[in-house]
Amino acid sequence: MAPINAYFDGACWPINPGGNLAYGFYFEDQSGELCYAAGDLYEWADPKQGSNNVAEYYAAFSLLKTLVELELQNEKIIIHGDSKLVTNQLAGNWKIKAGAYVAVAHKCLSILTRFSNIAFKWIPREQNAVADYLSKEPLKKLGYIAK
Repeated sequence: MAPINAYFDGACWPINPGGNLAYGFYFEDQSGELCYAAGDLYEWADPKQGSNNVAEYYAAFSLLKTLVELELQNEKIIIHGDSKLVTNQLAGNWKIKAGAYVAVAHKCLSILTRFSNIAFKWIPREQNAVADYLSKEPLKKLGYIAK
């Protein structure tokens, strides 16, 4: 059976670090049909701690949480992202070191234990246009990014 392909992206705007954070993600069913998409703002307690890495990780966490809520954790899943940091750390290729993203990274690792067949794949930004759009749309609605 074909895997579920999932995509995520995060945005920090207008400055990084310290900007407004948003995330977006979507996934396709095994036939390649879009079956879920979401994008929203991430309310960070201390804006000075917000960064693109935090936004990317929050996007991954929101995606993982949604997959669990929809009871898809036993399906074969490939998660694609244009963040080398997030995809390599969650795949276990790189260590999680220090930074504002660490707390969210550990939340991702915790939820990953619920999945039976999941993989992470880095993709170039150009191949992640839909997730990028979903992550920036909430910022556009509030006027942070010009439409």
